Amino acid sequence: MHRKWSARGLSVILLSCLFAVDHTARSLGHPLPAEIKGLQSSYHCAPLEAGQHPDHRVCFFKNLLLLNGSLVYLGPDARSIPSINTEYWLGGTLQESLTNFTSVEVLEPRPERVVTVNKAALTDWVFYHNYFHVFAEYLPSLHNVLCKYWDDCAFNPNSDLDIILLTPGIDVNRSRDAIHTDAAACLTSKPISAISATINNTHTAVLIKDAVAGWGPECRADHWHCLPWEYRRPPKAEIMDLWRQRVGDCIGFDWDRNVQASPPTITVINREWNASRHIININHVMSTLEHHYPQAHVELHYLEHLSLKQQAVIYNKASIVMWVHGASMANLIFLPRQAAGLHVVPRPHIQENLDWPEELVRDLSNDIKLVHLNNTGPDLLPLKTSRLFFDKVYQMLDKREKLAIWEEGKCVEELKRPIAVNESQTFHHYCEEFWFKTSVDIVLNMTAVIPAIDDLFENYFPSLQLGDQALPARASGHRGTSKKPQVQEDSADTQVSHPHVLHHRKRGFGTQLEP
Repeated sequence: MHRKWSARGLSVILLSCLFAVDHTARSLGHPLPAEIKGLQSSYHCAPLEAGQHPDHRVCFFKNLLLLNGSLVYLGPDARSIPSINTEYWLGGTLQESLTNFTSVEVLEPRPERVVTVNKAALTDWVFYHNYFHVFAEYLPSLHNVLCKYWDDCAFNPNSDLDIILLTPGIDVNRSRDAIHTDAAACLTSKPISAISATINNTHTAVLIKDAVAGWGPECRADHWHCLPWEYRRPPKAEIMDLWRQRVGDCIGFDWDRNVQASPPTITVINREWNASRHIININHVMSTLEHHYPQAHVELHYLEHLSLKQQAVIYNKASIVMWVHGASMANLIFLPRQAAGLHVVPRPHIQENLDWPEELVRDLSNDIKLVHLNNTGPDLLPLKTSRLFFDKVYQMLDKREKLAIWEEGKCVEELKRPIAVNESQTFHHYCEEFWFKTSVDIVLNMTAVIPAIDDLFENYFPSLQLGDQALPARASGHRGTSKKPQVQEDSADTQVSHPHVLHHRKRGFGTQLEP
């Protein structure tokens, strides 16, 4: 069948073709900046170690371009570049960001100017906005790569390294707070940048003269991603020691010391009210601790607006630090040798909540004692009504389901049906991830906290003698509760869930936890 074209239609097609030809001619005719004329990319990869997965290799590149949201490899051998894992959580690869042109002469679009980067680490941080993942996982893992493959093991205030994130859509400017800038400064004097920032910028290209990509066979993270069944292992102890030294030199603070014997310091870390997991009975917590341990320093700290060095000072003078599960556990790196951590766990049934601090302590090899405290129950995990009542998913529940959540203080079995707006997720999963993780506060049960701290002093710190006056004997013969309390205890009329300490026994790389 023959299509009849109108004169108007033909003219539109003709003009479009002429515009396309003109645009191509102008683009190809635009002279290349002198810095990239005749540029050719190249690469080589470090040999695989015994047992190393091929995707976990580390490779080195010369003369890459960063242009319009893509890494550009210039050369005919791009197809031979092996798969390089740049993100060990979700398995992202360098190839997802890589574009190939056989030569710079056919580069399209052609940039008008070039900015040169001498040395870059190409990496992918899915959880860039979380302090724990950045400071306790990504940065020490990158330190391991730099130290092992580039002999870059020590803090250099004049480092010209660029850390370029390949994570799609990430906004590095969102987290320009003191923690992100302080922590990144331990590896480079330059701010972290992202490939996504170059999208739609066809005028400027970034010439990367030398780059490294890949995590290698070691990484510092939880065991689901950095242990043998993932063909990976934690960094060697000497690498982590160099990391601690690097951070200390970076912030100008030497924390390499043993725990303070007398007087001990009990440090409580709380989160601000507008954050999740704020301890709402904090005044009762502090007065109870001060009463039971009068010869100890009892301190309360909020970390949200403190520099990395200020946080290091707080943790380094602690004998025992107590915190509710959250990103602040990254600061366990600052504890003195033989200190202890009391980890309050609102959701101990989620194994990774226990694994993260356990495996960080293991990798630090700093002889830190870690105890987990179960703080679960409807009276101990009050949901934030100011958030929940306006949650669209919560509004989809019926009254019976809502009542079950409030009365049981957990995500009940009834919620294991798909969410109508998202068939790949259940109400139960949404409840766990968003309501009882980011929309909950904490009522800390001191009837469990005091015995846990008593046990730490008696079993872990025999040299930290507080004296019988400080820890009067209880009727059961266990120290820690005064016969004449000066502060209000939990009354018999109050229905309080009784959390228990989760003890741990060593098994392989990690620990097995049992009540």
